[in-house]
Amino acid sequence: MSRHPTTHRCQSCGTKLAWDNTGDLCASCQRSRRSELGPPCVPAEFWESPALQEAFAEAHIGKVFHAYRHAPLHGPRPIPQDVLAGWLGLTQTQVSRYENGAAVTDLKKLIAWARTLRIPREHLWFRMPGHSPPSKGSNAPDDALDDSTSPPRPGMLAAREQGQAEGDDTRRKDFLAGAGVMLASILAPPLIHNWREPSPSNLPHLDDQLLAQLRAQTEGFRWLDRQEGAARLLPSTTKHARDLATFWRLTDDHHALRDELGVIAADACHLVAYQAFDQGGRAQAMEWYRSSADLAGRARCQDLYVFAMCGVAYMHARNQNGDMALSVLQQLQPLSLSTAARCYLAAYEAHAHAATPQLGKAKRDAVLSALDRAASFADKTRDELPSPWLGIPGTSFVERQRALTMASFGDQETLDLLDRLEEQTSAVFQRYQVTLVTNRALTYASRGDVDRAAGQLATAVEHNMHVRSVEKHNLIREARSVLEPHRSSRAVRAVDELLMDQRVALIAGVR
Repeated sequence: MSRHPTTHRCQSCGTKLAWDNTGDLCASCQRSRRSELGPPCVPAEFWESPALQEAFAEAHIGKVFHAYRHAPLHGPRPIPQDVLAGWLGLTQTQVSRYENGAAVTDLKKLIAWARTLRIPREHLWFRMPGHSPPSKGSNAPDDALDDSTSPPRPGMLAAREQGQAEGDDTRRKDFLAGAGVMLASILAPPLIHNWREPSPSNLPHLDDQLLAQLRAQTEGFRWLDRQEGAARLLPSTTKHARDLATFWRLTDDHHALRDELGVIAADACHLVAYQAFDQGGRAQAMEWYRSSADLAGRARCQDLYVFAMCGVAYMHARNQNGDMALSVLQQLQPLSLSTAARCYLAAYEAHAHAATPQLGKAKRDAVLSALDRAASFADKTRDELPSPWLGIPGTSFVERQRALTMASFGDQETLDLLDRLEEQTSAVFQRYQVTLVTNRALTYASRGDVDRAAGQLATAVEHNMHVRSVEKHNLIREARSVLEPHRSSRAVRAVDELLMDQRVALIAGVR
């Protein structure tokens, strides 16, 4: 006797799925989800396919679109035109016209589209701003146009009333002007409560489109943060996060999208916490991390909640209160957590142990034990779906934490690890580059190699002049303190002069 198959429905909209659809979303929701996520990251060899190379040779962006959509890497079905259109800020009809019509010659459009798709410069037939034209015989590295050179097109909370007339060449000044960059920075985090408040008449209508715009705005701030640091962004990011939290508070408790709005607000608060920390405000950062955790908890987003509470613990650790950091993390242990969350907890326990008063072998053993547990959990994360907030914390994540926590012990293995991490780290992550160089300096200093330590500290100061991170400046000074017995040496005096100049620049707010 045959059994009828169980009805399988889309987890997003509830539509009955086709019998051959083994996923959790219908085709329409899959297109919507792909549009929100943006173009996928592709390997360098992706662009070497014959179809794409032919399109590049013909200098025809429409044929590039077509070859890109039909690339085998994307699976058995091509990327739909409407999904590509969403990424590029076009309509499906426009994509079809570009693919089948004459070659586009508008340079602004070409630059914007190349940035969005992250096409490596060496394949382009036109000049990118600030770069010499591509040469077929060039031996330049394959420098893809990744997220560091192309911001998501932000959608402002207030822009719903005014329409979304953003151009393809969205500029930083327009983005910040819309976000209110001229407002003073108010670092007090938003209030998170469920008591009713008077709702303004001009509150935007909450729907999926507005949620996508709000996510894009947060990503826009995150992109700019990677480009130039947090020094000038913090006032605008703060206002953005507070507005989102207020919008969440004023939204009816029974609204179907309120939890999603809460997650977006929690993510924005998390970004403010990171930026406040970067600018030397550890106390403010801790408060913003707690607000992020509170919003994530109310929105039932456990991984983001854990991520934010790890931020709280890390602030305690950076304040040399390792016992308090451990207390925060231990309260999370009884929860039923994902493997990725367990990995994060163990990694941040290593930071907490490194900040405890115990000395020598006891501290080292505690740090290594926590890192080993983190590595064990990392090995198991491959069996889980990626977390939107924690990703898949594999070996590279644990190695980064190992490099940060073990530098003060002066091991040769730490120097080797730092070298590997520097090779693997994109230039986009400028603040992390400062951290790597500073930890190499700390390792050399702990080993008694004064000249190499001083040289690395000088390099770290130079790198930090662009991102103007107060926290990285403090980290460099902490590494410099290990060289205090050698303060009269020429190399250490040179570092002291550089640090003094940078301190003056940071206070003055100039590059």
